[in-house]
Amino acid sequence: MALDVVYLWCGLPENSRCSLTKDISYSIRSVKKYIENIRTIWIIVDDLFTVEQLESLVDTKDNKIRLVRYKEFMPKKYLPVIWNSNVLESWIWRIKGLSEKFIYMCDDMYIGKKCSQDTFFYNDMPIVRINRGGPNHSTTVHVEGNDYLAMWQNAITEHKIHYTRLAHNCMPYKKSLLVKYYKLYKDQVDKASVNSVRSGKNDFNLLRFSGSLSVMNGDAILIATDPIKVDYFVEAIEKKAVKNILTVKPQFFCINNTNKDQTWVYETLDEYFKVKK
Repeated sequence: MALDVVYLWCGLPENSRCSLTKDISYSIRSVKKYIENIRTIWIIVDDLFTVEQLESLVDTKDNKIRLVRYKEFMPKKYLPVIWNSNVLESWIWRIKGLSEKFIYMCDDMYIGKKCSQDTFFYNDMPIVRINRGGPNHSTTVHVEGNDYLAMWQNAITEHKIHYTRLAHNCMPYKKSLLVKYYKLYKDQVDKASVNSVRSGKNDFNLLRFSGSLSVMNGDAILIATDPIKVDYFVEAIEKKAVKNILTVKPQFFCINNTNKDQTWVYETLDEYFKVKK
């Protein structure tokens, strides 16, 4: 069966939440190198982006790469989305031509070792990877200023959604399961989709929540992964921990919040993926 990869890229060029770093170039390289039998790599971009703005970072002529604009899959009544990834992720299942099974990634997530569909799906069910430790985010931690964590806390307390400590890395999904859970949570998704920017507990992220809901309802397999050898996560500012990726060689890794001046990140990625100067 076909397997696609979906990226949600920056909202607007050089906005307050992101800058156009070259992370996605390395991430796509990792997908092509290490995931078997990828059919299409979808890159979701803002409607205002031009192909010319993307060409320095992405090979837009690659026949595996498809650019998709917000307006191509978002219901018109919820546009424009200034930058709320929770809203955009909730509607990914509406991308025309998207395969039933797909891997969702951000541009700072990388595949570190060879993978097949069996790495992501077992008996046709997504394998949901969760960080070791408690299954949920704490609902007692003060989250002022952290809209994403506030959203997850609200999912636990208001919607009784558990298994929220998902690995912050590429994850497998099924389009049919997103449709299933949209039908069950239509009111919550529709209500949250008016939030053009992140709105904490007022957001409802169907994509992310569907992984948790799938585990709760027997639609997915849950495994706790090694946070070093499998799901390695590091902030870009932590130079030593970034360089340690070359030693650990994890299955998946994420280098969060990279800026253009953190040269050690790209030195590490160049070495890992053997990019010639």
